[in-house]
Amino acid sequence: MDKRRNHYFNLDVYLAASKTWEALLEAFGPSGPLAWICMIAAAKRAPTQGEIAFVDEHDFWHQLMLPEGAHPPLDEFIRCLGRRKQVRKTSETRRIKVYRLTNFEAWQQMPKRHTDADRKRRWRQGLREQDTSDDRSDDRSDDRSDVARAIVSKKRDETTRSVVTLQRVVADGPADGSVGAYAAAKLPPKEFIESEGWKLDPQTLAKTLIGNYPHLDDQAIVELVAESQTRQRELAAM
Repeated sequence: MDKRRNHYFNLDVYLAASKTWEALLEAFGPSGPLAWICMIAAAKRAPTQGEIAFVDEHDFWHQLMLPEGAHPPLDEFIRCLGRRKQVRKTSETRRIKVYRLTNFEAWQQMPKRHTDADRKRRWRQGLREQDTSDDRSDDRSDDRSDVARAIVSKKRDETTRSVVTLQRVVADGPADGSVGAYAAAKLPPKEFIESEGWKLDPQTLAKTLIGNYPHLDDQAIVELVAESQTRQRELAAM
């Protein structure tokens, strides 16, 4: 027997309740079912699994590892199994007979089929859970996109209002509360902060810079607002 081969074989858990078991027990007593199980084990050890090739009766029982007197007559034993479709003769020469156990492969493959079915079940369950997770992620992404669109829209609206204010101030001249926008139309950003921008609160200053200096990025606007606040603190400390 190949050392790499599993030394165990599988059996139907209801084997002892089968009609074959009952027939062997009735015909040969306990030695009948015992010989059947030993035959299955011998078929597992055989070079071709599921088959038993033997020369004579002594060789057959020797392969089953049953001593003399502990087994039924060979011909009657094989005939009983054959009537119940448990064995079939596959070849016979003048010296060698070969019998195959018809259910051997099904018994040995049964655990693998159950394992494969369980693996597929877990795989399908994993796919369903992944689909559910993806759906939740898509919902969260949609929510984040909606929030981002709302922020951009709000910023665009604020920028539009600042530009409209600038256009009105430039056309009509500065009015109360519009001095920052008016000055922004005339001065570079840094000079505007030093002259008029520092007087505005941070929110108004940021809107004014966004509307009147479109070339400035967010970081530049943040730095200019921080600079105006620093100037306010310096003047307050004097």
